[in-house]
Amino acid sequence: MGDLGAALDFYCNVMGLEEVGREDGRVYLSCAGRARFDLAVVQKGAGIEHFGLLARSQGHMDEVDERLREHGVATTRVRDAEPGVAEALQFTLPGAVHRMEFILIGPDGVRPDSVAPPGAGGLHPLGIDHVNLKVDDVQMSAEFLRDVVGLRISDVGVRGQEWIRAWTRLADHHHEVGLGKRVDEQETLSHLAFAMRDVTHIQAALDIMAAAGFQIETGIGRHRIGLGLYAYFREPGGNRFEWSVESEIVDPNRDPGFYGDLDDTFSAWVAEAHKYLPPSFMRGS
Repeated sequence: MGDLGAALDFYCNVMGLEEVGREDGRVYLSCAGRARFDLAVVQKGAGIEHFGLLARSQGHMDEVDERLREHGVATTRVRDAEPGVAEALQFTLPGAVHRMEFILIGPDGVRPDSVAPPGAGGLHPLGIDHVNLKVDDVQMSAEFLRDVVGLRISDVGVRGQEWIRAWTRLADHHHEVGLGKRVDEQETLSHLAFAMRDVTHIQAALDIMAAAGFQIETGIGRHRIGLGLYAYFREPGGNRFEWSVESEIVDPNRDPGFYGDLDDTFSAWVAEAHKYLPPSFMRGS
């Protein structure tokens, strides 16, 4: 974050996240108001340092660790390194830019049964829905996530023979990790998506943001790929966030879909929606 104070004011007083810890200049924030954190921020340039997926079990984490090592990927296991995280398996994705983790949650990190509704004090997203990274080689990164990490590829966007977008998943949720072709070498993140309850929760969030002086970059709409409802905006540090709900539940046995440049993939509601996106939308952070 360029201005950590402005970012924290937005996260806590507009979004309704709760600070659950600080360590070595890193501020940990939670959507649900428990010790488990969802987002950690530091005072430096925009982008992403690392991200984590929740391992299904200790055995799942061990399996991923073994596969990574078999493919010559260095791994690190750490315990109690961050709020609510009992154990993390850390490794670096191809390109040596993004660090990925599988995590196991401690008892203090278990989600409450309910989360405060949107209203005074913030709009309260439910948690992180997915992350979309910017990478040099989309196909190599997607196939690494499939063949080594154990994710599945849901859909792919191509330009000629080159993969320029891909969406990968752990189970049946359309994607937890998306990939897009990097425009310049400084980009690491396309966007981070927060899960919402329904479209009225997104509407309430946008009203709260507008009252605080923040406008969206594009939306509300429904994606053609993945089917989720979306609204995108830039937070004060320059990163793109998304409000997201109703993502497709994918048949585990279906093959990936492939879409070319001429296919309408961004919006199910607007023909050639890419023509109406602001120039800023082509770049990540």
